[in-house]
Amino acid sequence: MLEAGSGPVVFDIVLSSTEGVLTTEQGFLVVGGMFLLAGIGVAYIRGAPGLRRARRFFSAVNFDAEGTNDDGLTAIVGTIADTNETVIGPLSGKDCVLYEDERQVFRRDYKYDREERIEMDQRGTFDEEEREKRITTWHTMSLEQELPTFHVETEHGSVAVNPTDAELDLPVRAVDQSSYLQRVLSRFPQIANFRRKLSFFEEPERRRERHVQPGESVLVLGSVDEPNGDESAVATVDSGRPFVISTRSKRTLALRNLASGLFSTLPGLSFMIVGSVLLIIAVAMVV
Repeated sequence: MLEAGSGPVVFDIVLSSTEGVLTTEQGFLVVGGMFLLAGIGVAYIRGAPGLRRARRFFSAVNFDAEGTNDDGLTAIVGTIADTNETVIGPLSGKDCVLYEDERQVFRRDYKYDREERIEMDQRGTFDEEEREKRITTWHTMSLEQELPTFHVETEHGSVAVNPTDAELDLPVRAVDQSSYLQRVLSRFPQIANFRRKLSFFEEPERRRERHVQPGESVLVLGSVDEPNGDESAVATVDSGRPFVISTRSKRTLALRNLASGLFSTLPGLSFMIVGSVLLIIAVAMVV
């Protein structure tokens, strides 16, 4: 029996469960192996998607005169043709070949607030400032897009791009949002709860427009096909794994996904380090 106020550390708990079955050295080996395997699994599950995308971006071949790349991803770099039909950006009022209009609200989850307040008060760890920063955030309410087919001029000819199924990685070009004071006041629980009861008070909102215009440089990553009856184009892109339209370079996209993938592996790497240390201790005890 343990005396009141004392207790074994986590490793002692695990190792004590093997008492009479495994030696201490074997216990360290088992626990270390469990941590190592768990770390490998967590690192793979969390980091693999980003690292896989980074590898595909790095390995994407540049579009050439042959036109197609059936074995992988093709990178098309060029300038958006001035001959494209344009649409009008809803916020900027500018002529665009495509745009994305995102509406967001600055919202708090009141049910989560109450539950967390009770739990943290009981533990004596309530931190109002950190709680507000963590749960008061922008929530996307709607996303409207205009995605007509456009042409990209490359050194090998014009490529028709149908962006309907594409992942857009475009800069924010126009913003319309509530005042800074209104957003700050919404972070305070008492004010936010009071305003919620009054119908004429609205939650802070913002709209963000992303677009590209004729004459801009653009990168299209996808699968290249035949022109499909478009006499002005040497090839067509309307799909891919992934299918991305971006104003960034291929290298920048690859490095961003690589960094995201590596960062996601940190919890798994922590488990792997603990497991490796336990295994080293077990080997040292045997030697």
